[in-house]
Amino acid sequence: MDSKETLKPDAVSSNGVLEMLSTSEGHRRNVSMSSRNRVDAHLSQVRYSHHAGSLKEWLQEIQDLLGEIKLFSKDNSIILPKEPLAVLQLDLKMGASVVGTSLIDKSTATLLDSRLGQVQLHAVRLLDRISNTRSHVLITGDLNSGKSSLCNALLRRKILPVDQQPCTDVFCEVLDVSNNGGKEEVHAVLLRTTYDIDDPKTYRVFALENLDELVHESKIYSILKVYVYDDRPKEHSLLSNGVVDICLIDAPGLNVDVDKTQELFGRQEEIDLVIFVVSAENHLTQSSKEFIQDTAREKSLVFMVVNNYDKIRDKQRCQERILDQVAGLIPETHKGKGDFVHFVSSLEDRIATPPPSSSGSPPPPDIDVGPGSPDFDKLEASLRQFVLEKRSTSKLLPARNFLVNTLKDVKMLSRTNLDSSAAQFQELKERLDALTPQLDETIAEAAAVSDKIDKDVERLTQAMYTQSMEHLTTVVDQVGAEPVVEYTGLFDIVQYARDTRQALIAKIQDAVVHSEDNAREVTATAVDAIKSIGILHVGEQPAFTKVFQKSAMFSRRRDNLGRSIRAELSVFDFIDLGFLLERPLPVLQASKQALTTSTSSVSNALTLFSIVGGGQLALSSQAARAIDWQLVRKLWVPMVAVVTVGLAAYMVHEMPRTVPRKIARKIAFEIDDMGYVRANADRIAGECRKVLKYPSQDVRSAFQTKVEQVARERDDLEKHTYEAQYSREFFTKVDDDSDKLYQKVEALNLVD
Repeated sequence: MDSKETLKPDAVSSNGVLEMLSTSEGHRRNVSMSSRNRVDAHLSQVRYSHHAGSLKEWLQEIQDLLGEIKLFSKDNSIILPKEPLAVLQLDLKMGASVVGTSLIDKSTATLLDSRLGQVQLHAVRLLDRISNTRSHVLITGDLNSGKSSLCNALLRRKILPVDQQPCTDVFCEVLDVSNNGGKEEVHAVLLRTTYDIDDPKTYRVFALENLDELVHESKIYSILKVYVYDDRPKEHSLLSNGVVDICLIDAPGLNVDVDKTQELFGRQEEIDLVIFVVSAENHLTQSSKEFIQDTAREKSLVFMVVNNYDKIRDKQRCQERILDQVAGLIPETHKGKGDFVHFVSSLEDRIATPPPSSSGSPPPPDIDVGPGSPDFDKLEASLRQFVLEKRSTSKLLPARNFLVNTLKDVKMLSRTNLDSSAAQFQELKERLDALTPQLDETIAEAAAVSDKIDKDVERLTQAMYTQSMEHLTTVVDQVGAEPVVEYTGLFDIVQYARDTRQALIAKIQDAVVHSEDNAREVTATAVDAIKSIGILHVGEQPAFTKVFQKSAMFSRRRDNLGRSIRAELSVFDFIDLGFLLERPLPVLQASKQALTTSTSSVSNALTLFSIVGGGQLALSSQAARAIDWQLVRKLWVPMVAVVTVGLAAYMVHEMPRTVPRKIARKIAFEIDDMGYVRANADRIAGECRKVLKYPSQDVRSAFQTKVEQVARERDDLEKHTYEAQYSREFFTKVDDDSDKLYQKVEALNLVD
């Protein structure tokens, strides 16, 4: 009995030892597991630091590359690829597409410049996000999908207000109290203010109990910084994990407010991980799809939490529909659906309301947070593993995806423009090579034609001068050869002389008019000839269609020759003794015969006509001795009478011819003194030269226009050839740089 009794304690002791050994072994396993997790987390952090350094360098390079493209686009056209771009796609709200065409439209070029600036800014924010050691987890979704409930469930506390009506209008950022000196409180950041925890002017402090009211003050506050205490062990706590500083961001529901929705879209580059909450009853709405599509541009992995799954009767059908939607929107998430798509029961049932506590003090550690849920526990474990152990994937993958997508766009853009600029350069070079000799030929042709026209005009004007001189000289020389007015008798001889004077002047003026008419006809023919030369060489031009009005030539009133010439009448205008010396008179011939018959003794004496006509009145001494002066004395009176009567009769008879001849001689002398013939010849030739100057100038202008047109075309071709060459060189460099950078980014493996 004693032995049995003594054996019992031994047995009990043995069982106790076994239990103690078992407990100790489990504890060691837990400690070993915890240590291994910490080692894994440390190694993950080392990898993260290495990858983060590389991504920072590459993000800076992509900023510089985009900056070069942006600078290039300000003065040069860029062609958009026909294929859609992932990051650089323009939002073109217009009827006709401009892809595959040069961006000559200023508004479209402005869109490209703006888009490049936005992508550069996005790269800067990604760089800031990588530099920021804190991981930002955004919880978003449609209205009343359970976003705040999920946040509370992850904290194991009811921190954020929950209601059936939309109750979150302000972004709520939940952080560990260690970031606020261990104080649980709310920092409400004022609108248009940059939050600085060290500057109380940038925010207002409230207790956690005031969150129910603060979440509705969107017109006062831009964001609520909620500092909370999580006393759970580090291996279970999400905020206080001992590895990474994490903040949870509870966002307003999509479409609760247009501005808030746009702000939510705009904060994508600040977020490391997106948890999208979907109501099992509603599936993915249109606003949800748009947000997820925007998110998928750089975040290929998104946590999808389907809330209220326990309330769905046909769960299989619900799963299939939601997973199909996820597959179409974000394929990578669908591939890892076991880790990223979670169907959980009502999140509201996960939280028990803690008893009230004084502001700033942590809640009691023994609060019951409700029953566990395998689905939720799996969600929490996957989330913790992704954020902590796969930090390179959660925090750096968006930056890598951004780099990959942007570099693909840059490569596509550079290849499109490289091919286009190369083809354009070749075409322009061929056109330029063909146009340069054409320009030289046009210049030479213009010079030759202009020189020919000048010589032809000069020859024509010289011919007009010569013809006018000859014609006017002939008219002036011959104008008095014949009577020009009717002779009515000796008693009207004075009026006859006056009329003759006017008629002779009029005849000379008519000769001038005749020369002008001739010049008109010749000039009109020359004008047409010059136009024909122009049409032959430069084609039809508006200037060549102008009608030449030859009647406009010599329209200036000519000087009145009658006013310029005096040619006053005198008695000598009726007598022309000099003409007698050139032409023997019949009367004097008869007198000579009479004297010869009556005076036979003076057979060798000179006749009176010979004496007068020959002008040989100086008698030599021998002749004087031979003359019988007695006979001369007897015949003197009859001789003088005969000569006087004959001469008078002859002068009266010759007056109709003498008057025109003498007046014409006077007029000719005066015309010669005043240079009338030369002046009119110069005037006529000058008028021809002046008139022909206009069609000649029209031809020169047409040639000049043609030369300038070809020169402008050549200059444009040279400019565009240079631009094409510059574009080809620029995009060759961009293509090389982007390809090298792409190879480095593509080789980066962020999978832990």
